[in-house]
Amino acid sequence: AMKAAFPTLAGFRWMKDASIAELRSMLESKSLSLYEMLGGMALQPLTNNGVGTILHSLLKLKAAFELVQQHEEERGSRFAWLVFSRTDLLWLAPHPPVALLDPGLIWLPETTKTLGIRTRY
Repeated sequence: AMKAAFPTLAGFRWMKDASIAELRSMLESKSLSLYEMLGGMALQPLTNNGVGTILHSLLKLKAAFELVQQHEEERGSRFAWLVFSRTDLLWLAPHPPVALLDPGLIWLPETTKTLGIRTRY
């Protein structure tokens, strides 16, 4: 059904959000305990009383990268560029041409940094 709607789609994986118990089982208990003491937000919903979706989003991003790797292996070459862009945000200007960006670096805007990384790109 997805291939009919999107003929150029190379892969698709539907993922349900993992339960709190499943998320906890994916992490080492010592790491999680230390992180909870520090009060960080990146492991939500395991922190912040079960509120938040950051860890779910990271797991889905990981699955997307796995699909990219699988497609690269099938086609026998790697993509020159991968761009991650949230679909729920509005672009106020066109994306800079990738030819202007150094392929050896990660390009991030300088606003709204979290742990030094722009998470809302």
